[in-house]
This record gives sequence, C-alpha cells and structure tokens, in this order.
Amino acid sequence: MTTTVALLKVERPLPLKKQTNGKTTRLVWTLRWRSSNGTHHSKAIGDCKKINKRQAEKTQRALQSKFDCDVEAPDAATRITLEHFKPMYLDRRTQRVAGHRGWEKQSPRLVEATVREHDMALRYLIAQFGANYQVSRITHAGASKFATDLAANRLTRARNGKNSRKVGEQRVLSIIRTVKAIMAWAVVEGYALKNPFQKITSAALPSTDNHDVSLADFEKLIKAASATRGDGWVLLIALCRLAGLRLNEARKLPWNGTAKDAYGKEHDVGVDLDGKRIRLMGTQKGARSLRYREVPICPRLAELLHAAADSASGMHETVTDLSPHNLTRHGQQIAKDAKLKPWPKMFQSMRSSCENDWKNGKHTEDGEKVAEPTYCRWIGHSSKVSRAAYVSPQDSEFEQITGPVCAPIVPQ
Repeated sequence: MTTTVALLKVERPLPLKKQTNGKTTRLVWTLRWRSSNGTHHSKAIGDCKKINKRQAEKTQRALQSKFDCDVEAPDAATRITLEHFKPMYLDRRTQRVAGHRGWEKQSPRLVEATVREHDMALRYLIAQFGANYQVSRITHAGASKFATDLAANRLTRARNGKNSRKVGEQRVLSIIRTVKAIMAWAVVEGYALKNPFQKITSAALPSTDNHDVSLADFEKLIKAASATRGDGWVLLIALCRLAGLRLNEARKLPWNGTAKDAYGKEHDVGVDLDGKRIRLMGTQKGARSLRYREVPICPRLAELLHAAADSASGMHETVTDLSPHNLTRHGQQIAKDAKLKPWPKMFQSMRSSCENDWKNGKHTEDGEKVAEPTYCRWIGHSSKVSRAAYVSPQDSEFEQITGPVCAPIVPQ
C-alpha cells in the first residue's frame, strides 16, 4: 500500500495567555497519513499565519518523497529482519522444509557449496546493516555503501575475526552477485518490494588464461606426488588432467556406487575399467545441472587406475581418499617439488589442458580430433562455456598456419 501524505488546515486551541478579544483557536498546517498497518498519523508543521502555503507544500513533498523512497511494508512478510530472514532463506533454498520445492524455474535448490556462499553473503549483510534491520528497508544507497565497505575491508567481523586478509576485487563482485540473487528471491517471495542491488555493478572481471599443463609436466607432477604425497594425490592429478574432472568430482569419485540426478533417476557411478569409462554425477551449481555423464579412460589413466585398484588404495570407498582441505595449496607445493613454477587456477588448468587435448586429438593414436559436442559432453559444460573459458589456441595450431604450406614454385 502506498502511503499518501495530506496537507490540511486544522483548528487548534490557542494557549490561554494568547487568547484575546474572544479568540480561542488558530489554524495550523497539519500533515496526515496512514501507515501500512492502518495506524493514522498527524504532524503539525506551523501556524498558517507564520508559514505560507508554498512552504507547507514543500514540507509535505519532502515527507512524501521519504515515504516513496523508503517504502513501508505492506504486510508482515516484508517486515522480516535479516536475523530471521537468514535461517529461513537457507532452509527454503536447501528444501529442508517438508513439501517445499523451492522457486523452481529461477532459483532451484542450492547445492552444498553454493549454500555456504549464500550463508557468507548474508553474514556480510548483517555485518553492514545489523541483525534487526528489515530486508525490505535496504535502499540503493545502502546497497552502494555495502559494496564500498566490502571492497574497503570494513566488514571483516562477518568472518568472526578469523581472516583479516583483504577481499579481492573479483571476490567482492562475486559476493555482490550472490546478494543480488538473494534479494531477487526475496522480491519474488514477497519479503521485499524491490531489489536495491539491481543496478550495482557485479559483472566478473576478465579471468586470467588457463595454464597449459603439458603431458610431460603431468608426468613430473605425478612422480613428485608419488614420492611425497602418496597414491591419492597421483590419482587426483591424473583424474583432473587425463579425464578433465573437476576437483571435487575427482576427490569424491567412488570406485563403485549409485547417485540420483536432478530428476530423481538413479545411476551407477564409479570407475568402469572393463568398459574404459568413468561414470559420475556432475557437481555444477543448481540441482537442475546435476546431470549424469560418462568420461573415457585413456590408456595412461587406465594404467594408473589399474595399479591403484590392485593395491591397498583400491580398498578405499573413494578413488583418492583425500581430505577436502587446502588442496590447491598442496597441489602448488607438489608443483614446486616437481621443479615446476606453480600456476594460478591449479586444477582448472589441468581440466582445460585435457579439453584442449581432446580438441586437438592428442589422446588418440592417429591424432583424430574429437567433435566439440562430444568433448563438451565429456567435460560437463556447454560449448559457450568451453569457448569462453577452457579451449584456447595451441602452439601446434599456430605452427600449422605459420609453417610452410607447400613447396616453393621453381620457375622454368
């Protein structure tokens, strides 16, 4: 309900000491409005003889503008505070409420990693506005200040003081995108009337190119991993570099098991050495992206998996049997042990290198290239994502153009 401010002339009694010549009342400019909960409000702004109509209307417009910008809640849902909104939101988005299927088309159920991201974003909001601040009262100005304070590292209390490291620019944009998605959900579900973060810049910065991890460097990596870390790390690196698995996909891959996709269909997952394929459920964001896929096992990967299956490693439930903590840091240390310079995006670069090998036919004996729809299906993302962030021009492709095309023409 929109709050409308009315300007009226109201008779008010004069103080006794000012009552002269039988005059007991005076006219006073008065603003009246009714709030969303039905309560009537009145505010006197001055004597009609001392304040002219133009001045009174200016005061009326100022109050009306405040109400228009700071929209009052039409019902109890939009008066929810951040303290109560946070657990309710996370509960709804993980579908722990019985019978609730979430906002299916625009916001499906969130996977565990994304829930942690949204939880952190809500903690930043509480650190900025306070636990008792109403979700519907966050304005565009407040959203802009939130982005500024986040970039200036003024919201470290949201991290419970455990990490004082400055939040990077890319990370700030990621948090704003998450908050924007949270507020969009709140608008659709009726907890806010508008999304104050809608016009806040949140587009990701251009990412650095993936490092090309050659097969020769891969051999150095697994040699160093075998010497210092054990078979689990050898298999983790091999699954990322030779099968293009994501880090968590490789770490959680079972030898044998079952899993359900986004539509509830059950699939066998694990390592099928006889069929020369890996069966797994993708771990992309969003329940609707949890799709079953199969990835081929190349001869070198088959050799490593056979060796692990025949040893004590084959007794573990998962192929790698590794802790999820500090994997990138340990991976970079393995690169140093292998006398290689660590590169950014440690495991994504391995995955990217695998996809480039499939594109250029380096995994096949005859060098035959794999069709784009095929290797995109194996790697588990769309052609658009592949072209934007994974496949890249290789040195061999440059050499095809820059090298001799045909023998020189000899004049007769």
